[in-house]
Amino acid sequence: MQRYLGKVMMNGMICFRAFARLVFLSLLILPAAAKAQTIGSPWAWGNNSDGQLGNNSIISSSVPVQVDNSTGTSALTGVTAIAGGGYHSLAVKSDGTGWAWGSNGYGQLGNNNTIDSSVPVEVNDPTGTSFLTGVVAAGAGDYHSLAMKSDGSVWAWGYNVDGELGNNSTITSSLPVQVDDPTGTSTLTGVTAISAGGYHNLALKSDGTVWAWGSNGFGQLGDNNTTNSGVPVEVEDSTGTTYLTGVIAIAAGDYHSLALTSDGTVWAWGYNLDGELGNDSTTTSSLPVHVSNLTGVVAITGCGYHSLALKSDGTVWAWGSNGYGELGNDTTSASSVPVQVSDPTGTTYLTGVIAITGGYYHSLVLEGDGTVWAWGNNSNGELGNYTAGYSSSVPVPVTDPTGTSYLVGVAAIAGGGYQSIALVGNSAPSVVLTSSQNPSAVGLPITLTATATAVAPETGTPTGTITFLNGTTLLGSQALSNGVATLSTSSLPSGTQTIMASYSGDSVFGSAQATLTQIVESAWLPVDISVGADDLSRVLWANPNGEAVLWSLNRTTGNYAQGTVFGPYDGGAWQATRIACGKDGISHVLWNNPDGTLSLWWLNADNSFKTNAIFGPFAGWVATDVAVSSDSLTRILWTNVNDGRAVVWSVDATGTASNNTNFYGPYTGYTAVALACGPDGLTRLVWANPLGIASLWIMNAQNQYQSFTIFGPYTGWNPTDIDVGSDNLARILWTNTVDGRSIVWSVDASGNPSNNTNFYGPFTGYTAQRVACGSDGYTRVTWLNDEGVLSFWHMAANNTMLTFNIYGPYF
Repeated sequence: MQRYLGKVMMNGMICFRAFARLVFLSLLILPAAAKAQTIGSPWAWGNNSDGQLGNNSIISSSVPVQVDNSTGTSALTGVTAIAGGGYHSLAVKSDGTGWAWGSNGYGQLGNNNTIDSSVPVEVNDPTGTSFLTGVVAAGAGDYHSLAMKSDGSVWAWGYNVDGELGNNSTITSSLPVQVDDPTGTSTLTGVTAISAGGYHNLALKSDGTVWAWGSNGFGQLGDNNTTNSGVPVEVEDSTGTTYLTGVIAIAAGDYHSLALTSDGTVWAWGYNLDGELGNDSTTTSSLPVHVSNLTGVVAITGCGYHSLALKSDGTVWAWGSNGYGELGNDTTSASSVPVQVSDPTGTTYLTGVIAITGGYYHSLVLEGDGTVWAWGNNSNGELGNYTAGYSSSVPVPVTDPTGTSYLVGVAAIAGGGYQSIALVGNSAPSVVLTSSQNPSAVGLPITLTATATAVAPETGTPTGTITFLNGTTLLGSQALSNGVATLSTSSLPSGTQTIMASYSGDSVFGSAQATLTQIVESAWLPVDISVGADDLSRVLWANPNGEAVLWSLNRTTGNYAQGTVFGPYDGGAWQATRIACGKDGISHVLWNNPDGTLSLWWLNADNSFKTNAIFGPFAGWVATDVAVSSDSLTRILWTNVNDGRAVVWSVDATGTASNNTNFYGPYTGYTAVALACGPDGLTRLVWANPLGIASLWIMNAQNQYQSFTIFGPYTGWNPTDIDVGSDNLARILWTNTVDGRSIVWSVDASGNPSNNTNFYGPFTGYTAQRVACGSDGYTRVTWLNDEGVLSFWHMAANNTMLTFNIYGPYF
């Protein structure tokens, strides 16, 4: 037993009892808003006899000092995780490299030598010719170190007399070696968290099992014996008949171990002379025992001879040794059951804690406001409160380097033997979020712009990524360019939205956020156009709420009369999509339901509702266009969204459908996009191919195919709409998907195009949408702006633009 109470002689001193270091992944419990990886700089205080504070000196400090970089000329930056050992310290950088400083008598710095260093040195790879990479977490024991890689493997270096390195040997190593699996013939995999004790280690696997290796004189490996192991052994359950499962966090103390299970309870095993196991006894156990009266726990840490637990309500509980007040309950009496940590006054209890850690005989907590509080032994200044030598049995605040204010901006904490470490997040920049359109409207694109700038005295330009969120819904992420990131979106629903731009930080700047209240209204968009017998254009407007309204618009004056607003119907499921006008003065409007049902409306000349007919539902079929022929029958184009087939119906004024059995297609690559009827009684149907090809069909009064003409391919051009003028020439509207230009063709019944040289655009933000012809010989073309603005064009018979009017936007 003497071997475990006083380990080996070093520097003329008996090596003290070791303290467990919980790795960053299981040590730090942060609120939801802070769970993103924090990048910053470590600060340290307390004992510095071997350079474990990393500030290029061996002078102890009772206030935080900043850890230097490897040259000792500036600060260590870009750090994401920290760990404290007996007389050495570790850090992990955002690039996956590991760094170490302090005592190195057993190679615990991992840099292929045994020379102490008071500034960080980079941990080598196993060959000693390069550096360890892919590291995401670290743990430090008394004289050995651990690293977990992103691939779930574990690596160790330093003291190995008891098998601490887990590589099936007892040979000390100043270079990392990979921890073996239990057979010693392969390697340990699937690890999600690690913890280093004084002379033993724990690993948590993704399946909730715990594995341990190293010193086992007090049963701290939890395998129901006291035999050391140079390879991992699985921790058993309290009965010794199976294994511990459901574990979500682990912590190794000096000679004891802890596990937190998913039900919020804590289990402990190993040394218990001071009540470290918290089970209301002082009997050592080589199997897990249940920590008494403790539930709702979210984090644990094992210290020298005491233990800490953090509950979900932000309170802290402690048990074990208490000779220096390390339990924080305003006494120095040991406790074998958890006691609640007092507040600084000793009259109530500490709350608001988000992370816990500790050293041999002192404890530390991180509050949600970024401040650190400490209690217990302070002989080396490990409490960081500018009063070395005076221990405290209640929490005291860790000061800033001047000793006149609190240390703030802390994102993580770690306790060493007689030192403490805090990861202070990098200085946060100012982030400003703006919107290109506020209020905006449903379906209309807006551009969100986040600008990140340094806040004095910090200089430079932030790099990294901005994540844009609508509440908790991810809109997208964009890299900063010269401090600016933009994101365009048209996916915002109606209502008042809270948009957040979250900056992830970089090696210089910390994380930051900005919010914006974005108002999104229902946008009225022009969805179709037709020309009535009165030569007034009928413009059909609709919004995402399922409402629709029809305008009668005068070509000459640009004046319009607005009809009744219709809808919404069935909670907005019905959407008005297309319109066609007949010579009888009746307008025909298609309303589509997502279930494949069509409602065909007849509207009077004053745009008032006359009657309607319901068709369907027809699963997979969508009514995509409507036209009215010279025989006053409505022609409806149906397309199948699954196989690309098409059919054209004739519907009379009573709602009776006929000639609806002629199915066409599928034709590979082609989609039926629009149809139109001419005074000659023929129907024109346009098929589009994404290669820039159009197939123009001529169909008779029975909706039977007669002939077709192929146009193209014209790279980047798509036929988007068609109508037939009083001259019986079909007008085909083509749009260019690359640059936004448009052109209107005149095509006769034989398929001969003319007047096809007038290209229009591009006009920034506008897209040509629909074409319609009147008996007056004029053609109308609608252009839609991405802000919901309608540009209504009037074109001559030769397809040249005469005049235009602008309308909207309307919310």
